[in-house]
Amino acid sequence: MSCSWCKEVCHNKESCFNIKKMASESCNLGAHANLIVPPTWIVKLPCKETENSKHVFAIKPIPSSTSKPLLVFINPKSGGNQDPSFCALSNGSSIHAKSSISPKVDHLSGSLDLYKRVPNLRILACGGDGTVGWILSVLDDLKVSTSPPIAVLPLGTGNDLARSLGWGGGYTDEPLTKILSNIEDGEIVKLDRWFLNVSPNPKADLSACEEGKKTLPLNVVNNYFSLGVDARIALEFHEAREARPGKFNSRFRNKMFYGQAGGKDLIRRKWKDLCSYVTLEVGLQHSFSRLFHRFPTLFALQLQRGKKEKAHV
Repeated sequence: MSCSWCKEVCHNKESCFNIKKMASESCNLGAHANLIVPPTWIVKLPCKETENSKHVFAIKPIPSSTSKPLLVFINPKSGGNQDPSFCALSNGSSIHAKSSISPKVDHLSGSLDLYKRVPNLRILACGGDGTVGWILSVLDDLKVSTSPPIAVLPLGTGNDLARSLGWGGGYTDEPLTKILSNIEDGEIVKLDRWFLNVSPNPKADLSACEEGKKTLPLNVVNNYFSLGVDARIALEFHEAREARPGKFNSRFRNKMFYGQAGGKDLIRRKWKDLCSYVTLEVGLQHSFSRLFHRFPTLFALQLQRGKKEKAHV
């Protein structure tokens, strides 16, 4: 028999499984106690309060200078469909799986809304750069006054954001206890995010563009944004994975898809007339592709050399 919080095992013997002794001792929550939401914080709401609330339980934390509760979100679709089991190290009350790519998932919004008032909260995003952006966009919608620091367990294909923050280019079955220690002791740094403002061109004939849109699905940029060939390849990969997720179960196979899609586009050149429709007013020459990036890597490729940094949240 084992405790679901501290994972301490008791044998079915009187010398070990002593009810009186166990009743007099409180659970120490294990080696990563500072990252665990104690069961005493989780309170069931009265029936009258649940009628007007989407939550059945409430988190009523007891502030502590050492406590850094961790909320884990896992994207099963990322990269090679890796799914590290954090339930083996802690209880599952603060672990959530992402079932959709959409940034408007009610489950995520409800989970973050439940934990947003927990002091010193930290979030672990198990997925790619898109998973991190998905969490940040929901935090924006919730209008959280102080956004909790987010650590990244890189399960995606490129993982450029994870690389820049010192979490590496991909999860390779490292011990989860080591990752949790890095989250607890990691240095907190600020992340610049760009806001894109798009407005229709008054001189353009909008009636000729039936598929055109006046607004962007997402207007906040965390890594980079681009116009042209690489943007087309990234969109093609996203649409293909959404249509057939079972075929994208390997990080290596995902990178092969990027290579094949890029090779086809070099031959088809569907983007060759982009410079006829887009003008870049920053003193640069016209071209078929423009990329604005903040990190030294793009799609896992090294753009500029830099020293390896320790993990940041």
